[in-house]
Amino acid sequence: LFGTTTMALVAGPRLEPFSINTLFAEFEGFRAAYWGWFGGVNILTHPIYYRIMDIVTLIGVVGYILYLRKRWRSGNSFQKSANLTLLAMIILASISIINWTAQTYASQGRLLFPFIAAISTLLALGLDYFLTPTAMKAGITVLGLFAALIPFTTIAPYYTPPQPIDNLPESATPVYARYGDIALIGYEAVDRRYEAGDMVEIRLYWQPMATATEDYSLFLHAVDGEGNVIGKIDTYPGRGLLRTSTWQADAIYPDSYTIPLEENIEGRSALRVQVGWWDFESGEYILPVDAEDVPIDSVMLNVGGVAGEVSELDTGEFTLVDNAHFGGVIQLKGYQLSEDNQTLWLWWQATGTPDDHYTVFVQVLDEENNIIGQGDAPPNFPTGYWRNGEQYITQHAIQYPETPPSGDYRIITGWYHPVDWRRLSTDTPDAAYEVAHITFSGS
Repeated sequence: LFGTTTMALVAGPRLEPFSINTLFAEFEGFRAAYWGWFGGVNILTHPIYYRIMDIVTLIGVVGYILYLRKRWRSGNSFQKSANLTLLAMIILASISIINWTAQTYASQGRLLFPFIAAISTLLALGLDYFLTPTAMKAGITVLGLFAALIPFTTIAPYYTPPQPIDNLPESATPVYARYGDIALIGYEAVDRRYEAGDMVEIRLYWQPMATATEDYSLFLHAVDGEGNVIGKIDTYPGRGLLRTSTWQADAIYPDSYTIPLEENIEGRSALRVQVGWWDFESGEYILPVDAEDVPIDSVMLNVGGVAGEVSELDTGEFTLVDNAHFGGVIQLKGYQLSEDNQTLWLWWQATGTPDDHYTVFVQVLDEENNIIGQGDAPPNFPTGYWRNGEQYITQHAIQYPETPPSGDYRIITGWYHPVDWRRLSTDTPDAAYEVAHITFSGS
């Protein structure tokens, strides 16, 4: 009748089933929009403000219920019909918004605009039931002063372009990649485990070699371990307030970005951010080079790990092992070895969260403990993001510098830190567990 189905297709239909959890998630947006969501639906004021208004709302709802109960007995027919009309508007709004939200992701607080008068009137009646006129005036005064400060304390800072600095902060990770006359010299990001739908916050530090003649565009892609783009933004520096044509040569410009991750992510892996520049007018990308002017395929920055949906591990052909514990946080549960002794799969379970990111070592030893083959590799999902009970499989391609002579050998494994080489402790010598014995036959 109203064409909402067609409009939902235009806006983009909701792909996953609509549930009570979805409803609560959408309610957060409506709640923020009602009390104050500024800019292009991208600026919130201090979180405490919304908590206070939650309390105000609760008081108003309870007060209105008591008010309605009292007035219904003593009020006249006009008061009753007025209250029923306003309540009907709110009920109609709730049903309509829930129905629309179930169809599409396009629900926003602006859908409340036709009903704000009804909602605010009933909340005011509820607050009036509890508060004295003096308290009401004081509350209105405080809200008025707060509203007057919002443009200066919340909105203006968001639209203030980043100011140049003299030196790279010690907290930044130094990197170098140059795009034409613009160099990326460092970045900061919260090294943590991310989930689907999370926001990846990253700050980049740019240093122009010369003043650009064009205003270049920037793209940032969140990339998983398989190279899949699972979140991206296309933007201008400083959200459009820091045009490259205004940059001063040799100054350092900090610029912060937020990349939303997709809602549907599969697998667990390291998370990186790909950074690139391009000319919006021509559509041409600016190819990066390193400090020696050698071209770089892509600039990838490590920002953490991402945990998406995972299927059950296929461990049916693994050989089980006993009492293989490392550092009290990782257990080896089993292994699988290829027939040519060149590929080893190890099955791990987290019994805690390791304090850092560790690498698996795999060594093939002869009878005199000489290393004749090796296959070290970190897990696809860094250990610092593992959680108790999670299971992982690591794959190791064992390299043999020379064809091993005929004889019996043993394979050992364990974990070490790639920076200081310390190993996770275990009950066996050299913090290494003996996985299997293998035999090579001479040709």
